[in-house]
Amino acid sequence: MVELKNLEKELDIIFGIFSEDKRSKILQAAQKDFESLTKMESGDSVALILESFNAIFKKRSRIVSKKVVNRYKDILRYYSLEDIKQAMSNAKDDEFHKENNYKYCTLEYFSRIEQMDKWINIQKPSDNKGFFVPKFNLKE
Repeated sequence: MVELKNLEKELDIIFGIFSEDKRSKILQAAQKDFESLTKMESGDSVALILESFNAIFKKRSRIVSKKVVNRYKDILRYYSLEDIKQAMSNAKDDEFHKENNYKYCTLEYFSRIEQMDKWINIQKPSDNKGFFVPKFNLKE
């Protein structure tokens, strides 16, 4: 349960100690509103996207706005959860995002269909770090 310290403090100033009933009703309503913003069912795809995003980018996002939730629902018609995770991983490996400390990698950023299309189609370069002999067209 989330503590609503600032709200409780203001209610004490407004109502004083004599109207505990009104105060508790307001606190319960605020608590329900807050929980409805952050609560997602365990099987909810958006909750899994949020968990994946936090794990990949080592961030601590907790709330997904309704606008972004609706965009992800639209994206999930075309892409799977694994595709979304892959797009996030591909963006994480990008030099631009590394240099900017993943500042532009947000939940909203990946909720855009054009960004999903861009990052899902990135192919990682092969790691040929050793010496290799070039091929020449020579007759033997």
